[in-house]
Amino acid sequence: MPTAKLNGIEINYLDEGQGEALLLVHNVISNISGYTYNIPVFSQHFRTIALDLRGHGKTTAAAAQEIDILATGKPP
Repeated sequence: MPTAKLNGIEINYLDEGQGEALLLVHNVISNISGYTYNIPVFSQHFRTIALDLRGHGKTTAAAAQEIDILATGKPP
């Protein structure tokens, strides 16, 4: 899967399909793998984008896992 570097964090994501964008964001205890069965179906109809949040799956963790950083991408 491709990665994008943002504020020093390597973010793991996937981008499949065409059309209107559908963004899949997992919950606090999951990662992209939770969408294994959904992505092939969604990508037949939508441009489907999913990512691993900081510290989840293959995305690197920030030094401090604070809600402000997770929400804004910037330290408080």
